[in-house]
Amino acid sequence: MSHNLNYFLNKFCTIVVPAINRKYSEDQNNAYFLGKVLSINGDGVLIEHPSTKCKTFFNMNNIICIAEEVVMLGDQQNNLQAQK
Repeated sequence: MSHNLNYFLNKFCTIVVPAINRKYSEDQNNAYFLGKVLSINGDGVLIEHPSTKCKTFFNMNNIICIAEEVVMLGDQQNNLQAQK
């Protein structure tokens, strides 16, 4: 496995895929395309949604990019909101 792919293992990421013929709400986008990377290899990426624990597999041929997300804990979110 490439070192670049291995970097994303066990991190929270958004998986970006080509446009599909379906409209998603923001909650649906988060449910389907955001999660903790459980496995990643030349075949694809398996993610797990942080709260529902539902899993989604993306074929590597259909992935445009994998974007690491910043995970903020409750206190960090509150501090950020207070700074605005």
